[in-house]
Amino acid sequence: MSEVCVPDEIQNYIKKVIEYSKKICGEYLLSIYLFGGLTKGYFVKEVSDVDLLFVVSDACPLGIIKKLDKTLEHLEVKHGLLNISDNFLYLIFASRTAMFKSHFILRLGSLKRMDFQAMFLEGKGFELPLGKFLFPLTPSRLVIRNLLRGRCLLYGHDVIEDANLPLPSISDFNKSFVVSLILSIFGIISSFISRVGTKFSLEGFKWYILNAFSILENQTPYVPSAIKYIRSKCPTISSFAVERFEKLRKKYHQDIIFRFITPLCLITLHITLLKCFRKNLR
Repeated sequence: MSEVCVPDEIQNYIKKVIEYSKKICGEYLLSIYLFGGLTKGYFVKEVSDVDLLFVVSDACPLGIIKKLDKTLEHLEVKHGLLNISDNFLYLIFASRTAMFKSHFILRLGSLKRMDFQAMFLEGKGFELPLGKFLFPLTPSRLVIRNLLRGRCLLYGHDVIEDANLPLPSISDFNKSFVVSLILSIFGIISSFISRVGTKFSLEGFKWYILNAFSILENQTPYVPSAIKYIRSKCPTISSFAVERFEKLRKKYHQDIIFRFITPLCLITLHITLLKCFRKNLR
């Protein structure tokens, strides 16, 4: 933790998380990792998550895992990282998809085998209706790769330091675009019944630029570096959409213009960056 610039309030939250996790899991708890932008000190409470990965042994009883999951949700609410007053649509996504979820509990065996579907099931990363059938459409390899490359060990030992991380493909890139586009369209639709519609648009845009940067530059993705990359490759888009995206992350508010332009921006970005990806393959 000393190498990571973390706000005091989040430091206190993480200390509580480690304390409770050790009490609940005992010897079954192998490691706790921090990942995402916070590992580089990028954190804005209204739009950022404290992304944590818990690795337990294969022998860990399901009851203990469920207890840990409920305890972590309780701590997130208590420390203001999960607002239960938010619209039910947002809360469903927050608890059942990898995009908004702040903690993942995985068994060591699934990580060692790089069993993507098992990891998503264990971590509740895709528990939406028909999720079992829609899972092949998700860029699961890319999600796991980004998660593990950007990890920072908080507790235990690095049980996955020798993991054979999957290489991204053009299929992963296209899947990432489709998921981001669907989320941005959902942001428009949900805005008619929810006050958090812009959050979906923000997440769709963020998710796409992070994944694009990760694939095209083969680096661990963080928002500032992804923004810089998008600006260099697509200056026309960045002159408006990216600037609006940055302002919303600094001070979140409902933004109907951003919601409606995000799908179009994502389509334009993907057409441009897909050409870059194909050039990299040559």
